[in-house]
Amino acid sequence: MAEQRLIKTRTQLRIEQAKSVVLQDRLNRFSQDNLTNQTTLEAEFRLDAGFGAYENVALLAEMGYEVYTKSPSQSLTDSLKRQVTDSTLFTRVGANAEMIAWAQHSLLHSPYPLDLALERFYTGSTLKHSTLLHYGSDLVTQDLTAWFNHYNGRQLIEAGIKEGKQVFYLHKIRLFGILHGTAHIWGRSD
Repeated sequence: MAEQRLIKTRTQLRIEQAKSVVLQDRLNRFSQDNLTNQTTLEAEFRLDAGFGAYENVALLAEMGYEVYTKSPSQSLTDSLKRQVTDSTLFTRVGANAEMIAWAQHSLLHSPYPLDLALERFYTGSTLKHSTLLHYGSDLVTQDLTAWFNHYNGRQLIEAGIKEGKQVFYLHKIRLFGILHGTAHIWGRSD
């Protein structure tokens, strides 16, 4: 039993060491690119939790971008909830939302310190929680209402995309006939 655990641990160590080498090479390459780039691109990314994996945040951070996202990790949210006591003061940031934040917090799976915010939402008698993550120079933990509103501004973008898909809906173009030498486009033959 102990021997199997040792083998498993050594295997995991080799995997993590290989990941570390890849990440260090990428960081060195990006650092060199940043030194020689005369026209840097400033960008901000507001990602939903589906894209908020630590690897994605790290890549965007290394490229020099400002990153706002929700944590896809329920365990992180649960960990932050355990740090809250009855005397913890939350800041009201919306009609049914409150937040508390930690600046430059080190996480096990993130190579860079991140700003964290625990959100809690009242939906009737139910209390829901989620975690916001931020990497960059914006001092988000100093104005939680601005952070909340800025991140959630992405909902307008998503609504616009959804509306665009409904208004400008395109059907799948059928190219079978073109590929076979006949004039079949959009499922019609002429």
